Amino acid sequence: MGESLTTTIRRRVAEDLSGDDAAALSGDDRREFAHQRAFLHLDVLSAAGTVGIPDSQSPLDEQRLDQAVLDA
Repeated sequence: MGESLTTTIRRRVAEDLSGDDAAALSGDDRREFAHQRAFLHLDVLSAAGTVGIPDSQSPLDEQRLDQAVLDA
């Protein structure tokens, strides 16, 4: 069985945070970077027609997913 959407995005954001682009970031900057990457990955997966992503997510749905990713 495949990963949940939250798990997939969380894994990708974790990879982004371990990369060179985030190496010098700390505190609020690091958290903002993670937010931006979470939304970027959601957009990419949505555009690719990934199963489990509705064609149109409400801003509230996206916010909940973003929070779930960051909480993980």
